Amino acid sequence: MGGVDPELADLVTALQQRYGERLDAVLLYGSWRRGRRDTMPDFYVLLDDYPPGWRYWLGRLLPPTVLVQKAEPLRAKVTVLTTTQLERAVDRDFHPYFRARFAQPMPLQMTRSPALLARVERLVQLAQTRLMQSVADCWPPAGLPGAAAFWQETFRLTYGAELRSESAERIAELYLTDRPHYDALYQTLLQTHHPSARRHRWAGLSWRGRQLTGKLFSALRIIKSALTFDDPLDYLAWKVGRQSGVQLAPSERARRWPLLFGWWFVWQLYRRGGFR
Repeated sequence: MGGVDPELADLVTALQQRYGERLDAVLLYGSWRRGRRDTMPDFYVLLDDYPPGWRYWLGRLLPPTVLVQKAEPLRAKVTVLTTTQLERAVDRDFHPYFRARFAQPMPLQMTRSPALLARVERLVQLAQTRLMQSVADCWPPAGLPGAAAFWQETFRLTYGAELRSESAERIAELYLTDRPHYDALYQTLLQTHHPSARRHRWAGLSWRGRQLTGKLFSALRIIKSALTFDDPLDYLAWKVGRQSGVQLAPSERARRWPLLFGWWFVWQLYRRGGFR
């Protein structure tokens, strides 16, 4: 599943010190892994159980919990949940939030034991399989369209299930950056997919339901991140600006009280096309 990024070794060590024996695994995710250095490193941190604290209590109600980890000169976005929560979400959730992320390349930075390594590998494989099956049903039983078209449609559908705005060029870039990975998954799909006219008839409706559900959960996660993430509105503005080109800064009042006054800022981002 990959190897440790030497640039991130201090951050991984800091996470090990922060969570101790609770730490099951650390995986690298997102734009930093794809080679961009104008962004924060992005980790998924899997725990055996949450430590005490209200931030983690919120994670029990609505995973994941998003925090910041510092190890000079870097700051990382850290997405925390238990391994059991992730397994349950990948297996049972209607919306594709976790499956979409773990279908992407996600190099393992550390794990606590060989047994946990095997457990993480199984849940990644399950995420990939469940996601591909749900998207494959969108095509008529006559056949799938080819790897590039399939994965670009997958990205379009899954981004549509969040409060995000991604251009067609950005979606194409995601596929091309890791083409061997996605082509290999597509070949696996061809060997295991069994077209069904009945599932095809319901696929579009199912994805509309996933997108509505996913947007609701995205809104709730934004609210939660205002409580757990350092400078949440500035991070949101930077993230939206990098992905959509919409540049807008929050007011000082919104920065100080994001839950009370951040909503106008989020609404302005939405009106300008920062996410849909």
